[in-house]
Amino acid sequence: MSRVGLNFYKLNNNMQFSVIVALVFAVLAGFLPNYERAVYSMTEPVEWFEARNYTGFPAGDGVPELESREEILKEGEGFTLAVDAGSLEPLHFFLGLSEDAATDSALLRFLNSDDNKKAFGQLFSVELENGDTVIVLLDDQAVKLPRSGTVRLPIGETKKPLSEDAIEYLTAKYDFSEDELTYYVDMAGNWRKSSIARRIVTVRSSVAMAVFIPAVIGTYLLIGRIERKEREHMQQERSEREREYRRKREEGQQDVYQEKL
Repeated sequence: MSRVGLNFYKLNNNMQFSVIVALVFAVLAGFLPNYERAVYSMTEPVEWFEARNYTGFPAGDGVPELESREEILKEGEGFTLAVDAGSLEPLHFFLGLSEDAATDSALLRFLNSDDNKKAFGQLFSVELENGDTVIVLLDDQAVKLPRSGTVRLPIGETKKPLSEDAIEYLTAKYDFSEDELTYYVDMAGNWRKSSIARRIVTVRSSVAMAVFIPAVIGTYLLIGRIERKEREHMQQERSEREREYRRKREEGQQDVYQEKL
């Protein structure tokens, strides 16, 4: 048994319960909310002259906006897409952002969302300016995608081919042409590998600790207050029973005295 475990069992029952309750609150506060989006919003846009090395980062004003599949294949990397938000269709298939992994399980994706090495991005279908359809990989847990209007997507690069699992899933669920499945545009990958993305772990840990300590103290004080109220209530009931007993005893003694008279 670890030293931490031994120290835990040395605590009184109230403190043990307080630690457990606080731990639950800390985990919920530190790991359930989407902090990826907050950290991504702090990322500075990347300009065109360095865009080729920053896939998934916000695109600066100078990064070229492409409008067709032909331009995407020709450019290869270091570009962005400005598209109608309504044309972005989530395909519910997820690719690893740092590892070679793929899944259609939203639960598996959620469970790995706080680990940059195991995080998944989602494939989206998007219609371009000229009517072409392309498949893009977005870290939609980090990138805010509005429901309407024009959205400027992160910096992208062409990746091909899609994995066999992805092609099998997409052909079974959607009506994509063979050309549309030959490649996808990665607009997510490198950001999760950056020092900025590592702040996600720092933010989660800081929030969890900030919640844990006050929660321990607050729960412990609340338990103490409840116990004091219970003791006061029990003491009050005991006092009332004692007064009732004395009253009845005195009445009984008076009855006996009157009978003797």
